[in-house]
Amino acid sequence: MSRIIDITLTCSLCRYEFPYKLYCSIAGDEPGNLELVLTDKINVAVCPICIVSVKLNSPLMYSNISKNFAVWWEPYYDPQIDKENELLIKMGRGKNFLSEAPRIRDWQEFKNTIMKYESGELKGIPFTNSNPKKKADGLFKRIFKK
Repeated sequence: MSRIIDITLTCSLCRYEFPYKLYCSIAGDEPGNLELVLTDKINVAVCPICIVSVKLNSPLMYSNISKNFAVWWEPYYDPQIDKENELLIKMGRGKNFLSEAPRIRDWQEFKNTIMKYESGELKGIPFTNSNPKKKADGLFKRIFKK
């Protein structure tokens, strides 16, 4: 499940304020989402007035529940991720791919790590219950309070 929030941005060039939909997490098992990340089109804002574009340096979790993995792009340390991980462990009754997701600072390394999981080279920590998608979706809703 992707989590998107509405924010207001101010263009660094013309100072125009405009609304923007910022991804906080993106579900890699939804059609088109992997490509959005790999082609560097996610969280890139374009000013509607002067057409200046900027990559927003906001933490982003990529997850693929069907393959039991998640990866954080964390361009700067975000203590909120620590708090969310603690809650995930408590609510998920143990460590799992969401609470143990690697936290990566470099964008290219983030994409490379995603591809290693997608190809099966790396493996996530599955949930122990019989319906991991339902479990993960429920945890996302409670942690991120959509």
